[in-house]
Amino acid sequence: MSEELPDDLRNWPSDPFELLGIDRQADDATIRRAYTRLIRRFKPEHHPEQFQRIREAYEACQQRRFWYRIEHMEPEEAPVAEPVEIRVRAEPPRERTPIEKHWQTARAGDLAKAYEELRALAAAETIPSELALRLYWLLVIDPNLDFQYTRHYWLNRALVESGLSAECLELYRRELVANPAEALAAPYVDLLNMNLPFDRLMTAAMYRLFMAGRQVRISLIDWDFKYLQNKIDEQCEVRWLMYLSSILDWTIWDSHNPLIERVTDQLDLLRHLELSQSYWFDRIDQTFHLGIQASRLDPRQFKPFLNVLRHLWADPYRITREELRELVNPIVNDSKSRLTYRRIVPDDGRNYLLFMATHLLRQQRAYSPLTHDADVLRAMARRIMGDPWQFEKIESAVREFAIRERIDPIQWIEVCENDTSYPMRVFGSYMKEDPAFQWLVMTGIIYEDG
Repeated sequence: MSEELPDDLRNWPSDPFELLGIDRQADDATIRRAYTRLIRRFKPEHHPEQFQRIREAYEACQQRRFWYRIEHMEPEEAPVAEPVEIRVRAEPPRERTPIEKHWQTARAGDLAKAYEELRALAAAETIPSELALRLYWLLVIDPNLDFQYTRHYWLNRALVESGLSAECLELYRRELVANPAEALAAPYVDLLNMNLPFDRLMTAAMYRLFMAGRQVRISLIDWDFKYLQNKIDEQCEVRWLMYLSSILDWTIWDSHNPLIERVTDQLDLLRHLELSQSYWFDRIDQTFHLGIQASRLDPRQFKPFLNVLRHLWADPYRITREELRELVNPIVNDSKSRLTYRRIVPDDGRNYLLFMATHLLRQQRAYSPLTHDADVLRAMARRIMGDPWQFEKIESAVREFAIRERIDPIQWIEVCENDTSYPMRVFGSYMKEDPAFQWLVMTGIIYEDG
């Protein structure tokens, strides 16, 4: 697919893996080769927009590769041996362990008795992780079995006793997704303080960072960071670099956050990786650039705006339509807020609005804006534009029309700018120069159900 990319960006696939022409399970080397091959064709000095799309696709593939790495490979098929008749002496049935006996009581339907018996076994200071998991599952089924302990208590015991086994970590990941507030709090707050291999701790740390960032729980991110910085393993420096980059993605928008300075100190210790891990250092430089611009905005006045920006920068590929609606709700439904964001357009806010509008469009293109024929878009522009030199007077009407017709604002601007009619080109240039138009159109489209 990548070798056949047309020059017209509108015909490029939106899926980053399809754009690079690689499989979703491609390794890092394959992703980098595909990226290098494309930028040789679309050089930044000759094709800046195409180069930017390729770079964004590369970053998206790298990020997905990091989050969704394949942990279990399918075993190779063993050769089929000739059937051999083997006579095995019958062994007496194995005696069940106490845990299995009490679990059988639960399977028979008596959950209360099974829980009471299993909890009696768990009175010891150290217990098998299997026992903690059985108690966890019983409280998942019926939380009223115990008014002293919750299922989170037993899952945390299982995590500790198993040394963060893959099975327990997967259950914890699901709890983080389903109940982030509970899964980030006690009894899990000291989870990363165990004396375990650093790479195993990092798996749990990344799960926690992702949800703490989405919940804007900066203090929890700081708490986990303090535990981990004293356990760094030289063999896991690259994972540590990824973790630091992700911390900045979520926290750079809080200019007075002391955690940023401590993360910067750790990054200085990893500068020897700059050549081999150029992607992550480039990403970190971009994050710091956005953070500098964010520091110029009053966080009390622009808190909803910065919150949307935080999520779009840190985790744009997993944000759902419903989550976007919740984030943009304070802006879309508040006329005063819309006017506030228009005032920052002449300053650094213009870059923010363009960035946010572009990301909203890219992530929601599959189900929000409709692709219109160029002639249809020209007709729509002539119908609505009136006097193009008075764009401020018609801006609200243009925005409402674009939302109602579900028009892709970037496509509409391109069609108008390439038209032979001078007033049409003026109309397109005014829309392009007003990124607040793109931002408000996209938030409006997200809010439409049709």
